[in-house]
Amino acid sequence: MDISEKKRRIESISNEVKELHPILENVLPKLPGVKSYAYTHGQYERGADFVVEVVNSSTKRTNHVGVVVKCGKISSSRIGDVEEQIKECAEERAYQVINRVRCSEVWVFASAGYSERAKEKLQERLKGRSIEFFGSEDIAAFVDDHYPYFWSDLPTEIGKYLQSAKSRIEALDKTTGLLLTSVQSDTYIDLDTYEHQKKTYTNTNTNTSKPSTKTVDFIKEACSTSFGLLEAEMGFGKSKLARRLALSLCDAISFKRRKLLPILTTYRQFIDCHNSSLEALAEFSLGLA
Repeated sequence: MDISEKKRRIESISNEVKELHPILENVLPKLPGVKSYAYTHGQYERGADFVVEVVNSSTKRTNHVGVVVKCGKISSSRIGDVEEQIKECAEERAYQVINRVRCSEVWVFASAGYSERAKEKLQERLKGRSIEFFGSEDIAAFVDDHYPYFWSDLPTEIGKYLQSAKSRIEALDKTTGLLLTSVQSDTYIDLDTYEHQKKTYTNTNTNTSKPSTKTVDFIKEACSTSFGLLEAEMGFGKSKLARRLALSLCDAISFKRRKLLPILTTYRQFIDCHNSSLEALAEFSLGLA
């Protein structure tokens, strides 16, 4: 999917709350400098659909940004409600329950963009306010960087989980690697994996069993069986191999084809926290429990 197709996909969004808000809820927390956020859309939103806490890279101080979200294009004839929302963003509000804050800056997201004339009018009418505008191309670029699973048409909870799992596994790989560098290497040497088999040797006197082995594709084997046991001595790379399996299952195409969800947990957690129930573990991991 090229950028023009992605733009059209964003521009075709017609439901602000059910479609556009979930996209931004997956994007905003991951933008550089964002420390925290709150979804504030509703009866008491005071103009902002989201409030974002941003850390200034120079001073290390934080300020709060009100995020105004609109479906369609913001034109000169449509700036009235946008103007009112921007004004309301300056009102004091509760943030993260105990804090009282004012939004000194406003970000306006419009799924189909905005006209330059509408932008000029709003900036003229609201002099002294810091306002940034973002259209479909900006939103598509943010999705590319921070929520690429959106393009795969996965359910929101699935896409969000796969992205989070992928990030956790990659971070774990980085911290457990032998080379502690700031750059993560993509180099990986595949381990040979074997399936244990029993082969019977018969002679005239006695029957004895001798173990035999057969090379297998570990990822293919793991995906085609309901239960597997991976054995090796300490330091052979079992954990790394398991993470490679999980990463392969974090791919959106893989999920669509196999319908397998990678969940990393310990046996103790599975027994003690989820009562040995795969359904309970999956619901907990997806945030549905």
